[in-house]
Amino acid sequence: MITAQYAKDLIDLPKKLIEENNIIDNLLFTPPEPFQKRFFMVSEDDRSLTFFLEVTQSAKNRTKFSLHCQDEDTSYGLIRVDYNGRHKNPEVVNEHVPSSFIPFAGQWLDGFPGHIHYIIDGYAPLNWAIP
Repeated sequence: MITAQYAKDLIDLPKKLIEENNIIDNLLFTPPEPFQKRFFMVSEDDRSLTFFLEVTQSAKNRTKFSLHCQDEDTSYGLIRVDYNGRHKNPEVVNEHVPSSFIPFAGQWLDGFPGHIHYIIDGYAPLNWAIP
């Protein structure tokens, strides 16, 4: 498991799309529905740090954008944005939960068009989300 600070540091790194070892500055596409694709990326600052952005859309029109950091053995979910999906936050709040998240403790986030999942220390990765 990684810490929230390390996840933030990885998210903040500049990244570029990569295809067949070539860096790509722009990518335009029209996805079919439903859709699932991984876009691979590399850190501009440290090419040994690789990432992928996974975009999925279900037949129920639930769309997810997930950013992962990968190494040789694992893939760490860093952040995920869900549209039209369901999520319930943990009931118990520890000392690492930011104050802006506390009003959503134990809450279902169904009443919002979307929510963003974050890593919070002391919880399973991406277990907390806010609208």
